[in-house]
Amino acid sequence: MRRKVVVVCSIMLLQVAQVVAFQLPSETESPKFHDLIEPRTNVVVRQEGGKVVFEFINAIDFGPTVKKNTPNDRITRVRVVNIFSEEVWRIEAPYGGQGVSSVTYGVVPKGFKQIVPKGKKAPALKINEDYRVWADWVGAAASFVYQGGK
Repeated sequence: MRRKVVVVCSIMLLQVAQVVAFQLPSETESPKFHDLIEPRTNVVVRQEGGKVVFEFINAIDFGPTVKKNTPNDRITRVRVVNIFSEEVWRIEAPYGGQGVSSVTYGVVPKGFKQIVPKGKKAPALKINEDYRVWADWVGAAASFVYQGGK
């Protein structure tokens, strides 16, 4: 009986290792199927003078038009959540609308609509509080601590 448990555990660990290997390809590996839909994207958070700017950058080369470390201008939904995973700000472009490669917190880009908070300005971020920004659909995210006007 003990031998069977060890075999089952070994198989499960091997399957987990295969999943992790699939999700974390090396720099030289070819793009996977999900990369054909939308290349991997990194979120860069820049803070200056109290403003927070989110930049969306392609993380891999993909074909002749998408190069690594270039802006990804197809982001159509951006969410900012607090440490409790509560949305404090969300904007979206209409289906089929033009995306953006960067967004300033609280500023709604042309063609976008603010969903959260509805009918109000984006709430002020709290100094030294943790937040997370999501570029939905591509699954790109970054955490940051708001520094205020420092």
